[in-house]
Amino acid sequence: MKKRTAFIIAIFFLFFKTGLCQTNHLLLDKIKQDIQLLMPGLTNWQNVSTSVMLTQGTGMRTREDSFALVTFPDKNRIYFRENTQLNFDSVDYTNRNMLITFSRGVAILDISREGDQRWDVTIDGVLARIKMDTAVVIIKNLHNSLIVSVLEGSARVFTRENKEIDITEGFGIEISQDLFTSGPFPLPPPPVPEFPDDNSIITPGLTLKWSKIEGAILYRLEIALDEDFVFIVSHKEVKENVFNIGKLPEGQYLWRVCGINRNNLEGAFFDHNQFILQKSYTSLLIKTDDDELPAGEAVMEEDAVGGVVLSALIVVSFILLFLI
Repeated sequence: MKKRTAFIIAIFFLFFKTGLCQTNHLLLDKIKQDIQLLMPGLTNWQNVSTSVMLTQGTGMRTREDSFALVTFPDKNRIYFRENTQLNFDSVDYTNRNMLITFSRGVAILDISREGDQRWDVTIDGVLARIKMDTAVVIIKNLHNSLIVSVLEGSARVFTRENKEIDITEGFGIEISQDLFTSGPFPLPPPPVPEFPDDNSIITPGLTLKWSKIEGAILYRLEIALDEDFVFIVSHKEVKENVFNIGKLPEGQYLWRVCGINRNNLEGAFFDHNQFILQKSYTSLLIKTDDDELPAGEAVMEEDAVGGVVLSALIVVSFILLFLI
């Protein structure tokens, strides 16, 4: 009887460690190339190339051609572009509060409401502090300016001159180094992909084309291997509404484009299109969402892994329980 009781306690402790404890951490979920982390209490940055849990006080930065996706326990997300650095100063999962120090680069925060619960996220930038709860916000700290674009929801900006600026959906502001605030200005609308058609089979050297946007002076184009656009193979800011794909390797790709206006405000991407690149027009099927990514880039969702592990533990525990 004592052995059975001890065994049951051990099993529940194992469930707790593999399940509940992991829900109280941010997850560095997807990585393209090396990401650097600065762990609390350390002074040297460490290279990371695989998924890892992030604790309070961790610093994180991407390099020139690296991208990353950090997910919350409730599947909210922070997307890191190239040359981006921030620090997770405070993360309170009980009260759903988070404080982030944003040093440089571009981060996209996608924070949604879960029932009646919502996160209260504060981003402390060099020139201002941004508060948001349920919103999709692009934050840029580039060229000595802080740029905030609200794609969904709303955000409130507190400048270093104690000004409060409310930004609603579809608008953004720019704060210069001398604390001059421009805006709010409307964001550029997403363009419309024109060529090639979605799910097309194309050959090398083809030119992608999308609709022109009134007021846009630049377009950001991204070509990736995954729908989260972490495994990006090409990213450019171009003046015209066309882009030649050059000599990409054969394979399946996704692409999307957004507009950037004179105020450096970036609008939403259009929903991505996809194409298959090959040397000749032979029959080739488009992969479904359930198919794997190209070799070396496959990623299994954390929930799927956790579900398989816990299911196996439950079966094994009941078998052993009756054998004791």
